[in-house]
Amino acid sequence: MKNEAAAQFIRNYEPQVIPGLLQTAELLGIVPLTAETVVSVENFMMFDNRTVKIEGHTAELTVTQPREVALYGRAFDVLAGQSVTGDKARALIRTALEIRRSPDDQG
Repeated sequence: MKNEAAAQFIRNYEPQVIPGLLQTAELLGIVPLTAETVVSVENFMMFDNRTVKIEGHTAELTVTQPREVALYGRAFDVLAGQSVTGDKARALIRTALEIRRSPDDQG
């Protein structure tokens, strides 16, 4: 059921979301599933190299200690080095969308 919900979400929002992602001034980097797991971290967002917001399973944490922020900075650098951007990122998105589409949508 969870996978079907994700597939339905993608089908519904693909026409609106994907063009916007590909035309923003922000750089979208995607770490392919085939990339080696060099660093394993929870979801996090960095703000000006001074604050990190970490999304845990049960709570959100805010980190401001310079040593801890630096650890997340290094993790980000590793992930950024593994990510693909531009045409390669677009190709990954299109492939994922094609895989998610049900057979009924393809005919």
